[in-house]
Amino acid sequence: MPTSSPPSRPTATWLPPILMLLAGAAAFIAIAADVTHHGRLAQADAALAPYLHAHANPWLVLPASACSGLGDFSILVPLALVVGIWLFRRRQWRALATWSAGLIGASLLCGTLKNYFAIPRPSRFTLYTFDLDRGYTFPSGHTMGAFVAAGLLALLWMHLKPRPRAHRLAAAALAALTGLLVAAALLYIGVHYLSDVLAALALSLAWLGILRWMLPPARSEYRL
Repeated sequence: MPTSSPPSRPTATWLPPILMLLAGAAAFIAIAADVTHHGRLAQADAALAPYLHAHANPWLVLPASACSGLGDFSILVPLALVVGIWLFRRRQWRALATWSAGLIGASLLCGTLKNYFAIPRPSRFTLYTFDLDRGYTFPSGHTMGAFVAAGLLALLWMHLKPRPRAHRLAAAALAALTGLLVAAALLYIGVHYLSDVLAALALSLAWLGILRWMLPPARSEYRL
């Protein structure tokens, strides 16, 4: 009796991560080039900061500051430990490796790019008190940390158990919304420029594309 060959990897497992990687990388390169050469986005940075500062609602400053903290180490480190321990106890070694590499890699990638571009943080139109000597501003580490963490949680949720397509799309949308909320909050309180948060969102999308390749959804849900 002839032995059937193993099925080839479905298109749905490699096409989405490649598209995410290419789209995110292209967007980041375009944003970085604009900022470096003082293009229209850099000009928008200079105009948007004073406008938001002048029209800020005092009642929204505190919620925005709290939302921006979702990407802080004080939140991400405990979350990383809790999820990591849970995966370890369930012996989900591939998921644990991807979770760890995803968070650590995002931090190293963002930190390296910050030091490369060395763009000073905003200091004039801020609504939040922080150490002005605390690193550089491009790209936004808080935005990337929140988006990558939320995206990885969505990928884990899809990977560990088959999910309906609608549920997977909802999880991806929730992860994207988390990144956008943190980006908007940072922009609103003036601690990052528009280019910072847009670059972080683009970079996060590219990084999540790589992680999506490492951690595909449960096999029965590969269908697009």
